[in-house]
Amino acid sequence: MKKIFCAVIALFLVAGAFSKGGVMSGAGKLSVIRTQYFDIIYPLEATDGAEKIAAVADGYYEEISALLHAPCNEHFPVTITHSVENLNAYFTAVPYNAIVLYDTPPEPSLDQHSESITAVFYHELTHAVTTNIRSPVAGFLAGLLGDWIAPAGFLQTSFMLEGAAVSFESLAGEGRVHDPYNTQLVQQAKRDGRFPDWRDVTGARDTFPGGTDAYAFGALFCWFLQENYGMDAYAQFWKTTGNGHGFKHSIKKAYGKPIAYLWKAFEAWVPVPPATDAIASGTGTDDFFVAQSLASAKKTGFSRQNSRRSVFKCIDTSAYGVVWYDSKTGGVWYAPVTNGTAAQAKKLCTCGAVSRLALSPDGEWLALSYLYADANTKAAVALYHLPSKTLVPLSLASVRDAGFVRESDGSLLLACVNIAHDTLSLAMYTVGTRKKDVSLVRSVSFAQNEIPFNPCAAEDGGFACIVKNGLDWKIRLYHADGSYRAYGGEKTILHNLHCFASADGRLAFSFSYAQMGASARMFSRAGVLYVSLPAYASELVLQNDDVSGSVLDAALLSTDRGEQLVYTAAFYDTHRLMQMDFSRRKLIRHTGNAPEAVGARGATTFERDETAPHATDFSSAAYETTAYNPFRYYRHGMLIPVGMVSCYKRDALDEYTFGYTEIGSAFVGATYGSANPWLDKIFVLSGGWDPFDKNGGVYLDYSGGTDTFTYDVNGNVLFDGYGFMQATEGVSLAKTMYARFGTSLTAGANGTYFYGHAAHGEKNDWAGRGQGYVRFSTVRKMSPRYADYGGVTFQPFVLWERVWQQYVNAGASVGARIPGLFPLSLSATLFPSSSYAASAGASVVLWSWEVQKGIPIALYVDRIYLFAAYAGKIAYRCDTYFDIQRTADIFQHVTKDDYSDVVQVRLSAISSINAGVLTRMGFDTGIVFQYRPHAAQNKKKMDVGVSATLVY
Repeated sequence: MKKIFCAVIALFLVAGAFSKGGVMSGAGKLSVIRTQYFDIIYPLEATDGAEKIAAVADGYYEEISALLHAPCNEHFPVTITHSVENLNAYFTAVPYNAIVLYDTPPEPSLDQHSESITAVFYHELTHAVTTNIRSPVAGFLAGLLGDWIAPAGFLQTSFMLEGAAVSFESLAGEGRVHDPYNTQLVQQAKRDGRFPDWRDVTGARDTFPGGTDAYAFGALFCWFLQENYGMDAYAQFWKTTGNGHGFKHSIKKAYGKPIAYLWKAFEAWVPVPPATDAIASGTGTDDFFVAQSLASAKKTGFSRQNSRRSVFKCIDTSAYGVVWYDSKTGGVWYAPVTNGTAAQAKKLCTCGAVSRLALSPDGEWLALSYLYADANTKAAVALYHLPSKTLVPLSLASVRDAGFVRESDGSLLLACVNIAHDTLSLAMYTVGTRKKDVSLVRSVSFAQNEIPFNPCAAEDGGFACIVKNGLDWKIRLYHADGSYRAYGGEKTILHNLHCFASADGRLAFSFSYAQMGASARMFSRAGVLYVSLPAYASELVLQNDDVSGSVLDAALLSTDRGEQLVYTAAFYDTHRLMQMDFSRRKLIRHTGNAPEAVGARGATTFERDETAPHATDFSSAAYETTAYNPFRYYRHGMLIPVGMVSCYKRDALDEYTFGYTEIGSAFVGATYGSANPWLDKIFVLSGGWDPFDKNGGVYLDYSGGTDTFTYDVNGNVLFDGYGFMQATEGVSLAKTMYARFGTSLTAGANGTYFYGHAAHGEKNDWAGRGQGYVRFSTVRKMSPRYADYGGVTFQPFVLWERVWQQYVNAGASVGARIPGLFPLSLSATLFPSSSYAASAGASVVLWSWEVQKGIPIALYVDRIYLFAAYAGKIAYRCDTYFDIQRTADIFQHVTKDDYSDVVQVRLSAISSINAGVLTRMGFDTGIVFQYRPHAAQNKKKMDVGVSATLVY
């Protein structure tokens, strides 16, 4: 058994080192461009991105280091992948410094750069520089133990880490600091009198806008410090942090003032554009549900639907309906419209990570653009046929941002942005209720560096879309012959284009807009472009005032009060669905002749290209390139001067230890960990000695995977003064077979094995447990409220155990989540182990209060809740293999003594340490009362105690 285990470990190590998994799954042959400070690792299909990074990487590193008075003494890998279809990146110092970039065209949330991939790299490189500022002592330790010895990485929260990176990405006049869409969160909080304390935006918050607040507030706070006190003081802040001091001390050292003073000054400094209230008489804006008589207004003026802290986005309209997405629950909602009046909305489906919804002009079809987890994140499109209520997930690779267009013969086409290659195109497909009905008709190509967004119907045979090139956004109206006309202003950000056939026969394109660099003067606003056919004379109508909540997305709706705008508005902790009478706002009108049409280049017959988009001849490149060698990077890692080898003893089987229990640790020793540069394969090797029990050994763990497949193999071998003592080994595998539209199917297996003894003189014995399972789930969030889920789970499994005898059986677990005022969870398992024939339980959240507040003792409190639960188990003694065959007989002979149960009431708080890296890990602590109606002989009837659980 030990030989087989060692062979399996060796096979995993050798095969895994050379395989490409994680974010590089599906990538081609890897190459490396070596610069003075970086190894840029990339597949052939990401050559363009790699060369762009190589051209600027060393200069960026020296520039950032000079601003922060930091040395340029690092050399580390930068991995670029085309396999992840969502622009993003990350920096890590564990187990060594590394940056990973997803080279994908940006979506609107990251489109405020003229060159996105290099801007994202600059952002991550700022993380690397700030994290690697160390005192001489920390620098010495880092040389011995690895890059993880980085005080800033432990002591600063994401509030300051992300604040530094976003402010630095904005130094040249681009970036999120200059984008009104990104600064609006901070300005809105101030306008509403809800400006948070600095302790509230450290990154600990686990509800919306958690994850966003640290970026937005951190970026503007760092910008405030740099603008008002200079870059030298800002560099001093990071130097003090690198010397091992926390946030408050570093602020006081650098600026001579406490954080409380600076935060108040920052709040006063934040500019807020003058804006009318979201609901105010005579301003033309109202709650959508109230305006449509679908709900009554509460005291705040908002409806119940808009008061639940939902996050509404991705709206669209047609003459037949309004559709929107609630990203807090994944719900896609549709309200039918008759003569401009909306009926009650119905939920069409659940879908995660929706980026766009688009209705067809005839009101029959809805296109959903979304992200889903494959080996890594992929963009996808689905169709929903409204009359038949049919959802059709499409098998189209690398497409996003889908909308509808019409051919000159009136037939409907689905238009999707194809992001498979560096040069983007618009692919147009037939539409049908079956996958095989959807086939490619033609494609329209775009020039290098042009990024199309939001294709939508225009005149027959043509279409419209937003095209971004650098910092220039234009609405393009394409004609049937492939020529187009362009509309837009310089550095005017355009988002979320919609087309609506106006009552007077004109084409009406609605959108939201903001001026790049005007975040101090404006929120995002609504705009409408009217185009008269066939002369193409245009009228551009722009909202010239601001409304509280801003206008994120605006779509026209024709009502008996004229053309209204349905729009989404962003408040501090919610996005609301609103309605605007556009004619009652302050407007700027631009009229003029039709712009000249640009020549036809778009109408082309599609021919599938199975080759890579580029085949660069590196013999003429300016950089040295080599083949990727994985072992070059495994030599770097992290060393921890503590052993992690465990000692176990044989124990009675229970549902936690499965036959053996940890009784000690060989802690005198060291642990070494490393990984490949994109962290999908991680190995840990530890050696240790226990000076008390006089034993020691070695521990090895190898883990990795992708977004849908994870594995972990580990082994623990222990020796004492007499020789071999024991070995414990484990393996776990899990594969997500399907996970879309609120439904998932996962298959997995896990196993543990123990051989040996716990003390000299005991006879060697072995124990083990293995399980294979399939899990089906429809559980999904039903409202923004805590624990409000709905759905069922079913998990059949096969179980093998050997403690004192062999045991093989099959069983199943079932569960249900029931939403409501008191969210309820139910579960039951048949044959959970060889000791129990069945177990079942129920739990309910009786009360919860969202605190979402940092308190002065460096603690962030998310919520307090009251929880009650009941659990029971039926013990039995196993007899033969697959006792499931005699389930009825087993339960007929159950006695009172076989049953044990417990009632629990717990008052708990979910919180986290509100300082440093621990802000990202929460814990649940509470006071627990337990009562056992049918207590076992060794159990008390009542218990009162304290509970503590990590929250991932």
